[in-house]
Amino acid sequence: MYVLYGGFIFMVGGCLASFFYLLADRLPRKERIGWSRSHCDTCHHVLSPLTLIPVLSFLCLGGKCRYCHTKFSPLYLFYEAVGGTLVIYLTWHYPDAYGNWFLYLLLFLIAVVDQQHFIIPDLFQIGLFLLILASHHSNGQLGNPAYLLGAFAMLLVSGISALLVRDGLGGGDIKLLGLFGWALGFHGATLVLFLASLMGLSSIFMRHHSNKEQLHAPIPFGPFLVLAFFFVREIA
Repeated sequence: MYVLYGGFIFMVGGCLASFFYLLADRLPRKERIGWSRSHCDTCHHVLSPLTLIPVLSFLCLGGKCRYCHTKFSPLYLFYEAVGGTLVIYLTWHYPDAYGNWFLYLLLFLIAVVDQQHFIIPDLFQIGLFLLILASHHSNGQLGNPAYLLGAFAMLLVSGISALLVRDGLGGGDIKLLGLFGWALGFHGATLVLFLASLMGLSSIFMRHHSNKEQLHAPIPFGPFLVLAFFFVREIA
């Protein structure tokens, strides 16, 4: 029973991740979301429900469109697997703490959008601000100077870094770091910045090792920040 329940929860998470990936792909391009069925971007054939089963459909079809055999991005598989795993984690650790559900699902969406389009929409940042505000208010930490210092320090450090390093941190990254500073305080946010930078440098190294021509290609920093935030908040 536990295996079946875990499989069901994983599929729910995979469906959410697939929908978030759809949002991340269409919203910045201002494409229609409501009542618009999933379709292949190449042949525009509407995808049947059997071809939309998270993870399994991608593996069974070899990562290709069933109709025109165009290869899909492996990121579909990656994000569906991560989304399924995340929802299993949230169900196990936060069965009734819906604030944490909203927080991590929003951060997941932020990571997907930034990876796809190198932007972090202000609407998502406002949502994150409101969630942190509600959390601090409920915990009686709204005026805690440690969290305010964390926000100020992260905004200062990331702002200076953006000025010194051309094509470095973007405005969305700066605001996201400021919010993480407010959520975790100075020490926690500093660890987030360190871990995210380490992951970013590792990604550049692996890219250089596989294809030297991609060494100077830009990489989205938001997904690394989100992953580091999750690690610091849950594990560190």
